[in-house]
Amino acid sequence: MKAIITLFATPPNPVTGKPILLYCAAGVLPPVDAVAREYEAEFGVTVQIQPGGSGTLLNNLQVARRGDLYLAADDDYMTIGRDKGLIQEVIPLARMHPVIAVRSGNPRGIRSVEDLIAGDHRISAANPGAAAVGRLVREALEKSGQWKRLEARVKVFKPTVN
Repeated sequence: MKAIITLFATPPNPVTGKPILLYCAAGVLPPVDAVAREYEAEFGVTVQIQPGGSGTLLNNLQVARRGDLYLAADDDYMTIGRDKGLIQEVIPLARMHPVIAVRSGNPRGIRSVEDLIAGDHRISAANPGAAAVGRLVREALEKSGQWKRLEARVKVFKPTVN
């Protein structure tokens, strides 16, 4: 899964001083926000960040028909965006990997998806319809035959990886 930054057909012009609108996958928000603040300090241009799940952000972009950059968590969204005429250029930026996040110290000893499914755990997961990582997790667990069991145990599906 790659984080992809996309340049739209009308790139921002730092000379005009107009804000840059960046649709940003929530999973990469902290480092992107830090870079955006540095950019603002150096060039005097405000960067407005709209965080969310990659699929949700692409839908927002399609409806709003405005924005300067789209940073998705998976390159499949770039294909969709290009097919819809929303994206001009794609530049690979980073890689993300799905993980199981547990309480500090891992007191329940969860080391695998099977441990997670088999135990009496409260599970929260990224929504496969809204976040790239949710879709990739679903695809991988469907192949291993674990998706239906995990899905049945999830207490809440969240729109972002965070």
